[in-house]
This record gives sequence, structure tokens and C-alpha cells, in this order.
Amino acid sequence: MKLDDVTGVLEPMSEYGSKGKDEEEFDLLSQIIKVINEHYGIDYTNEDKLDLENVQKRLNENVEVQKVMMGDNSETNRKQF
Repeated sequence: MKLDDVTGVLEPMSEYGSKGKDEEEFDLLSQIIKVINEHYGIDYTNEDKLDLENVQKRLNENVEVQKVMMGDNSETNRKQF
């Protein structure tokens, strides 16, 4: 076997080997809520649903909440607690 004498670039190995680390997989929040609801069997009454609708309406009308909801929630801008 003969090797060619050529110039090349050798990428360094990471702490995870030559393939790198796989991206972590996350479930959607809606899927997580669905699983919790199915497990615990939450049955809302009409009164509960009305209360939730009122809370949602108040949140949608709150300017400060809207600023947070529409703000920059990217990974680079998140706050550590």
C-alpha cells in the first residue's frame, strides 16, 4: 500500500470522539402535557374551562406579559437561575 504525499487538514477529535456529540432531543411541551393529562386523567368541568379562558384572556391583555412572550427567548439570551 502506498500513501500519497499531499497536504490536508486534520480536524481534531472532540471529547465525544470523531463523530461529535449528538444533539439532545426534546419533546414538545404539548406532547408532555398530553402525556401527563392521559396519565392523571384530568377532567375539567365547564367552570374550570371558563376559569382557564378568563386567565388566558387576562394574560393576552397584559402588556408586560406580552413583552415577555414576544421577547428574545433564544438560547443565547436565556437567563440562568
